[in-house]
Amino acid sequence: MISNKEIKRTFKILLDSDRTNSYTGNQFNANYFIDLKQIITDDNAFDKSYNMYCTFRSIAKPINDNGITSNNVYSLHIDMGRGINVYQYNHSKNVSFLVPVSVSNEIATPQTYFNLTDDLALPVFLQNIRNMNFITLNLINNSNNTTFTGSGVDANLRYVCMLTFIEA
Repeated sequence: MISNKEIKRTFKILLDSDRTNSYTGNQFNANYFIDLKQIITDDNAFDKSYNMYCTFRSIAKPINDNGITSNNVYSLHIDMGRGINVYQYNHSKNVSFLVPVSVSNEIATPQTYFNLTDDLALPVFLQNIRNMNFITLNLINNSNNTTFTGSGVDANLRYVCMLTFIEA
């Protein structure tokens, strides 16, 4: 039998770039506004610590259509106004997760896409989630230290980012 002490609170937040009314700014430098009171009813839960895991997946397209190349390193900056425990020498936005590029050869023209799964990276520790009402998502091309914007035919590359919070 599992006791109440062994059960940890878990919840998810979905950030979907296809829902353009859910964020402001550019899709790869987006501010998503959230209301955690819609999913958390216990006020004490906001003062607890959480580990945040991330899955980030974009649609697959030929490199000329989306600008995603495996020659670059991409990182994902997730900011909730909490600060994270990462030291980084000269970047204004700390890296939360490194985002792998996958290549699909299922059709004649190879297709690339972002493919971070929550089992590929250690979680980010959050001291608490009190007054957390926005999430800023910023995808950075570390090769030139700029926000990824997509390129080519389809600069409007879609992604889904699933954040999973597990009570620490």
